Amino acid sequence: MNGDIVVLQQLLGNLMSNAIQYTTTGSILAEFSIKQDCLHIHIEDTGCGIDNLSLEKIFDEFFRVDSTRNMHDGLGLGLSIVKRLCKLSDIELSVESEVGKGTIFNIQTKYSARLLPENEKMSDKDLLHSNSGRQELLFATKSIAIFEDDPSIFSAYEKALAQNGFHVISLSENSAELANQLSNVNHIDCILSDYRLKSTTGDLIIQQLRDSFGVDIPAIIITADTSPKHIQLFNDLNIKVLYKPIGYTQIVEAIKKLIS
Repeated sequence: MNGDIVVLQQLLGNLMSNAIQYTTTGSILAEFSIKQDCLHIHIEDTGCGIDNLSLEKIFDEFFRVDSTRNMHDGLGLGLSIVKRLCKLSDIELSVESEVGKGTIFNIQTKYSARLLPENEKMSDKDLLHSNSGRQELLFATKSIAIFEDDPSIFSAYEKALAQNGFHVISLSENSAELANQLSNVNHIDCILSDYRLKSTTGDLIIQQLRDSFGVDIPAIIITADTSPKHIQLFNDLNIKVLYKPIGYTQIVEAIKKLIS
């Protein structure tokens, strides 16, 4: 297959996460095939399904089906990200659903693909080695999203991370602005956030990004708060905590360790 692996990872991550969230019984099928000499992906679940009225809105930002709001705590951004990625990558996306029976997503890419002849198929060992090499190439430059409302501290983070080969992404802490910015971001390897921001807190920002991409993005919160309540909160959310005062070198090393 010749195409953008990062985009495919985000599309599959969001769609599979969505299927898992809404399928309590039955199964989820992900099928890869070749149509018109290009990669085609079919994802089908036996979940609760979506009514026709809601089906027209599922790709809208922050939209969540009323009947399933209590099934998870998402913000309703995952499918809007899928739609925007498809538009940016000239990928055709279609959906059909029936309440009580499940939902089907079909993705027709423009990524040329072919089936390998039997004599060219890789062994499991060769496949693992190949995938390892691809991952090293794919993430040669790691992208770090920073949330820090003090400009001088942000600049120091940016300089320290850039010196270590990281790509720094500056994003808004405003929920609506952030959702719009994320439509142009293919992937984030790690989130670094202060806990107390101007209009929100770091844990909520991290959850919004994780929900948007449909993956548990590695994250670090920097705080001076050592209360048991917050220690438990960060632990439950799988967020690493670094306590102030702390040096920039220690922060960079913590990020390297977290995403290595």
